[in-house]
Amino acid sequence: FPVTIVKPYNIVDGANKFIFQEGSTLFTVTIPPGVYTNATLIAELNTLFSALSTSNTYTWSIGAENKSVLTRTTGTTSFTLLFFSGTYSDELDRSCGYFLKQVTPALQLGFDLGDYDDCSGSITSPFPMDLYSSINRLYLYINLQNSLDFCFG
Repeated sequence: FPVTIVKPYNIVDGANKFIFQEGSTLFTVTIPPGVYTNATLIAELNTLFSALSTSNTYTWSIGAENKSVLTRTTGTTSFTLLFFSGTYSDELDRSCGYFLKQVTPALQLGFDLGDYDDCSGSITSPFPMDLYSSINRLYLYINLQNSLDFCFG
Protein backbone atom coordinates (compact mmCIF):
# COMPACT_ATOMS: atom_id res chain seq x y z
CA PHE A 1 0.00 0.00 0.00
CA PRO A 2 1.32 3.46 -0.79
CA VAL A 3 1.85 5.68 2.20
CA THR A 4 0.90 9.32 1.91
CA ILE A 5 2.35 11.74 4.42
CA VAL A 6 0.09 14.69 4.90
CA LYS A 7 1.59 17.83 6.34
CA PRO A 8 -0.77 19.88 8.45
CA TYR A 9 -1.51 23.38 7.25
CA ASN A 10 0.85 25.87 8.84
CA ILE A 11 -1.42 28.79 7.94
CA VAL A 12 -4.94 27.89 9.04
CA ASP A 13 -8.34 29.52 8.71
CA GLY A 14 -8.99 31.61 11.80
CA ALA A 15 -5.29 32.43 12.27
CA ASN A 16 -4.55 33.89 8.85
CA LYS A 17 -5.55 37.57 9.00
CA PHE A 18 -3.86 40.76 10.11
CA ILE A 19 -4.29 44.50 9.66
CA PHE A 20 -1.87 46.53 7.58
CA GLN A 21 -2.04 50.30 7.98
CA GLU A 22 -0.77 52.79 5.43
CA GLY A 23 -1.08 56.36 6.66
CA SER A 24 -4.55 56.34 8.22
CA THR A 25 -6.00 53.67 5.90
CA LEU A 26 -6.48 50.12 7.24
CA PHE A 27 -6.32 47.01 5.06
CA THR A 28 -7.22 43.47 6.07
CA VAL A 29 -4.67 40.97 4.73
CA THR A 30 -5.94 37.38 4.51
CA ILE A 31 -3.46 34.64 3.72
CA PRO A 32 -5.18 31.60 2.15
CA PRO A 33 -4.91 28.54 4.42
CA GLY A 34 -2.30 26.05 3.24
CA VAL A 35 1.10 24.49 3.65
CA TYR A 36 3.82 27.07 3.05
CA THR A 37 7.58 27.21 3.05
CA ASN A 38 9.22 30.50 3.96
CA ALA A 39 9.71 31.27 0.26
CA THR A 40 6.14 30.42 -0.77
CA LEU A 41 4.66 32.41 2.12
CA ILE A 42 6.74 35.45 1.16
CA ALA A 43 5.63 35.04 -2.48
CA GLU A 44 1.99 34.86 -1.34
CA LEU A 45 2.40 38.03 0.74
CA ASN A 46 3.88 39.82 -2.28
CA THR A 47 0.85 38.78 -4.33
CA LEU A 48 -1.56 39.92 -1.63
CA PHE A 49 0.18 43.27 -1.10
CA SER A 50 0.31 44.00 -4.83
CA ALA A 51 -3.50 43.66 -4.89
CA LEU A 52 -3.99 46.28 -2.14
CA SER A 53 -5.00 49.79 -3.23
CA THR A 54 -2.12 51.49 -1.45
CA SER A 55 -0.27 54.73 -2.17
CA ASN A 56 3.10 52.98 -1.80
CA THR A 57 4.28 49.73 -3.33
CA TYR A 58 5.82 47.02 -1.15
CA THR A 59 8.05 43.98 -1.34
CA TRP A 60 8.27 41.16 1.19
CA SER A 61 11.55 39.27 1.40
CA ILE A 62 13.53 36.91 3.61
CA GLY A 63 16.32 38.80 5.31
CA ALA A 64 19.30 37.91 7.45
CA GLU A 65 18.78 35.08 9.92
CA ASN A 66 15.58 34.02 8.13
CA LYS A 67 13.66 37.09 9.27
CA SER A 68 10.75 38.43 7.22
CA VAL A 69 11.18 41.93 5.82
CA LEU A 70 8.53 44.30 4.44
CA THR A 71 10.05 47.12 2.38
CA ARG A 72 8.42 50.17 0.83
CA THR A 73 9.71 50.20 -2.75
CA THR A 74 7.94 53.37 -3.92
CA GLY A 75 6.14 56.17 -2.11
CA THR A 76 6.64 58.02 1.14
CA THR A 77 3.57 57.19 3.24
CA SER A 78 4.34 55.57 6.60
CA PHE A 79 3.03 52.06 7.28
CA THR A 80 2.43 49.72 10.20
CA LEU A 81 1.74 46.03 10.81
CA LEU A 82 -0.98 45.87 13.48
CA PHE A 83 -0.57 42.52 15.21
CA PHE A 84 -1.65 43.91 18.59
CA SER A 85 -4.06 46.82 18.24
CA GLY A 86 -5.71 45.75 14.97
CA THR A 87 -9.02 43.98 14.51
CA TYR A 88 -7.19 40.64 14.72
CA SER A 89 -5.02 40.11 17.79
CA ASP A 90 -3.66 36.95 19.40
CA GLU A 91 -4.82 36.26 22.95
CA LEU A 92 -2.22 35.94 25.67
CA ASP A 93 -2.50 34.76 29.27
CA ARG A 94 -0.95 37.79 30.96
CA SER A 95 -0.30 35.89 34.22
CA CYS A 96 2.18 33.47 32.63
CA GLY A 97 2.79 34.81 29.11
CA TYR A 98 1.46 31.89 27.09
CA PHE A 99 -0.70 32.11 24.00
CA LEU A 100 -4.33 31.19 24.58
CA LYS A 101 -5.51 31.70 21.02
CA GLN A 102 -3.67 32.42 17.81
CA VAL A 103 -5.62 34.70 15.47
CA THR A 104 -2.84 36.19 13.31
CA PRO A 105 0.14 34.76 11.40
CA ALA A 106 2.50 36.99 13.42
CA LEU A 107 4.44 34.08 14.97
CA GLN A 108 4.95 32.38 11.62
CA LEU A 109 6.30 35.64 10.18
CA GLY A 110 8.70 36.15 13.10
CA PHE A 111 6.73 38.82 14.97
CA ASP A 112 5.29 38.79 18.47
CA LEU A 113 2.33 40.56 20.07
CA GLY A 114 2.99 44.10 19.00
CA ASP A 115 2.49 46.72 16.33
CA TYR A 116 5.42 47.42 14.04
CA ASP A 117 6.01 50.82 12.43
CA ASP A 118 8.24 51.25 9.43
CA CYS A 119 11.74 52.47 10.14
CA SER A 120 13.19 54.27 7.11
CA GLY A 121 10.84 52.40 4.80
CA SER A 122 11.06 48.85 6.10
CA ILE A 123 9.95 46.54 8.89
CA THR A 124 12.06 43.53 9.85
CA SER A 125 10.67 40.85 12.14
CA PRO A 126 12.55 40.59 15.46
CA PHE A 127 12.66 36.79 15.23
CA PRO A 128 13.20 34.24 12.44
CA MET A 129 10.19 32.97 10.54
CA ASP A 130 8.75 29.85 12.22
CA LEU A 131 6.02 28.30 10.10
CA TYR A 132 5.34 25.45 12.48
CA SER A 133 5.35 27.42 15.75
CA SER A 134 1.66 26.80 16.34
CA ILE A 135 1.95 23.09 15.55
CA ASN A 136 5.04 22.32 17.64
CA ARG A 137 3.62 23.63 20.90
CA LEU A 138 1.35 22.13 23.47
CA TYR A 139 -0.09 24.20 26.28
CA LEU A 140 -1.57 22.75 29.43
CA TYR A 141 -3.67 24.83 31.79
CA ILE A 142 -4.51 23.44 35.23
CA ASN A 143 -6.80 25.04 37.77
CA LEU A 144 -6.91 22.98 40.94
CA GLN A 145 -9.99 24.82 42.18
CA ASN A 146 -7.93 27.05 44.39
CA SER A 147 -6.40 30.47 44.22
CA LEU A 148 -3.35 29.28 42.24
CA ASP A 149 -3.30 28.82 38.47
CA PHE A 150 -0.54 26.91 36.71
CA CYS A 151 0.50 27.31 33.08
CA PHE A 152 2.99 25.07 31.36
CA GLY A 153 4.28 25.46 27.82
